[in-house]
Amino acid sequence: MVGRLVPEHDPVYKVSIIPRGRALGVTMYLPEQDRVSMSRQHLESMISSLYGGRLAEELIYGPEKVST
Repeated sequence: MVGRLVPEHDPVYKVSIIPRGRALGVTMYLPEQDRVSMSRQHLESMISSLYGGRLAEELIYGPEKVST
């Protein structure tokens, strides 16, 4: 959800809840074009989407039971 709301974020390619390796689920993004470098706003958008999962766990389970 965060990836859809922040500017300059790559579109969602696939979302899976099937556990693989150490990940219990994954969201994959597919860039619309190849990049040689990234803008600060794009990097901040990527970081925001990564923190979105952690904050969701904290809201639902409480700060003591965050798994990431």
